[in-house]
Amino acid sequence: RAARYFEHFGDSKEYVLNRIEELANGYCLNCYAYNGGGRWKDADWTSALPTDERIVMSIFCSWMDDQLKENEKDTSNPFTSNYLAEGMSKLIDPLAITPGSESKICIIQTQKTPLHYNILVAGEEWTITRGYDNIFHCLILFIYEIVTKHDSYLRKRLHPSLVDIVSTGL
Repeated sequence: RAARYFEHFGDSKEYVLNRIEELANGYCLNCYAYNGGGRWKDADWTSALPTDERIVMSIFCSWMDDQLKENEKDTSNPFTSNYLAEGMSKLIDPLAITPGSESKICIIQTQKTPLHYNILVAGEEWTITRGYDNIFHCLILFIYEIVTKHDSYLRKRLHPSLVDIVSTGL
């Protein structure tokens, strides 16, 4: 089941697995490089490999896909296909990328290099600070909005630990 988290990385799967292990071994992702990555096969990171930010977003989306699936044989990506708009410009139609009338929230990738994410909430684009913490701020605000104001479909399926983060810490 974990293998599906890495299938879209193609030839970089081995690097991604190694990089996740490196990130997990440190304290609070201390070797995280949002616009880069780690050494691989005795060479510095290159743009041919995914960035740490791309890896983190991919893991989050794959994990959320698993949370939303109706059964283990389901091969769809219900979260990624409905709540993540990659490669979108700032001029987008929010109704074209959000599922159904009650879901007026999604994560949008507004820049490819370096990656940059914002959130679209009820047709309004929330600009998230650029740089190192962009993905973390984006994910926390996205989860906060789901738990406190939006999308009962997602809220009902969120892992209790994510709900706890919002209700106790933010």
